[in-house]
Amino acid sequence: ENQSYKPNAKSEKLSDLLNIAEMETEAEAKKKEEALEELKRLMKDLHNEEDSVNRREAATTVRMLAKENLEVRET
Repeated sequence: ENQSYKPNAKSEKLSDLLNIAEMETEAEAKKKEEALEELKRLMKDLHNEEDSVNRREAATTVRMLAKENLEVRET
């Protein structure tokens, strides 16, 4: 009886781990999607020649993001 329980417990644990990994992947994808939308908005603001205040704020934000993420500055 104890042997039949162990495989189920292992299967449940594996299932739980897979679910956690999937949730983390989904959360990571959502975070990347949000970052992409923010970058698109910043690019739009940077190219808006009519609104110098938004353009300056966007440039400041881009510089701040570049300082926070060294990989961005390498590309």
